[in-house]
Amino acid sequence: MANVWYVWIYILVILGYEYNAGKADIYYGTFESEACPECGPWGYTINTQIESSVMHFYNGNVKGVQGAFAAGGGTCIIENGKFDKVGCKIHGKDAGYYALYVAGSRGKSSCIVNGGTFKSTSSQVAIYVGNGTPGDGGEFKEATLEINGGKFISSLKGKVVQVNDKSQEGNPLGDFKVKGGEYSSSVEDYLDPSLKTEVVLQDGMHSYYPTVSDALDKAPTGSDITDLENPPAEGTTPIEVELSDKNGTGKEVTLKADKDGKVTLPRMSRSGYNFGGWRDKKTGKVYSADTVLNIKDQSGLEIEAVWEKKETPIVPSIPSTPSKPSKPV
Repeated sequence: MANVWYVWIYILVILGYEYNAGKADIYYGTFESEACPECGPWGYTINTQIESSVMHFYNGNVKGVQGAFAAGGGTCIIENGKFDKVGCKIHGKDAGYYALYVAGSRGKSSCIVNGGTFKSTSSQVAIYVGNGTPGDGGEFKEATLEINGGKFISSLKGKVVQVNDKSQEGNPLGDFKVKGGEYSSSVEDYLDPSLKTEVVLQDGMHSYYPTVSDALDKAPTGSDITDLENPPAEGTTPIEVELSDKNGTGKEVTLKADKDGKVTLPRMSRSGYNFGGWRDKKTGKVYSADTVLNIKDQSGLEIEAVWEKKETPIVPSIPSTPSKPSKPV
């Protein structure tokens, strides 16, 4: 009789498991787990486990020792929130793994991130794509991650993401595409082809834009801008030119020259003004946008934006139609 009950319990568990393979929307909440792989039992705070499932996470706070959010299988869309991989009270900050793990360990998995902050306090990356952690079980299915926005911070210096792009058998596995967001280290190898400019902020965060002009428009003062299509030579100290717009937007940024010491001066825009080019602070010479400058022998070159206020045309008023004189009596 006991064996019969075990069988029925097993069937009910399987049916219940498949029955819940639907859609889950999370609008807000706080989710915490102290599950630690060294203490046991293990487990991410939020983890999708069925290929046919869909989870839409709109906002909330998620903390976990093993990790914060895992897409083991199915589709996940994350709009916003705070996702922290935290330390274990017993085994310290290095216990556990990732803030965001897109695994493909329970069927194919895909995740789209449009916003949120993902932070790992351990000596692991903040983002891991593909079921490749040594000793992990489960399947080795395709896992894809697309990031359109958000902030990703790893305590591991110089590496915020790891992608296991092939299984042990050589089959396609993890795929990662960056279309936006800020990162604690470079993710240049995973950029969408439309993103061709890197901005490094004063706090060390990296962000990416289609053009140098786009980067200059969005980057805060103190940023370093690099044209990834014309980067500095590897292993050398890049030559830089300081672009100043104190009289306009109020920002100052640094533009890195390419391997030959050349920079292409970007175009700027400002409401109510025409952009008049770039003026050398020392010589007073003005260069138009798209001018290619060779600054190899001009260390410390500083140039500033020139603005010309748009004249507001005076529109003559239309005279009113005179009234028809009244008929004399």
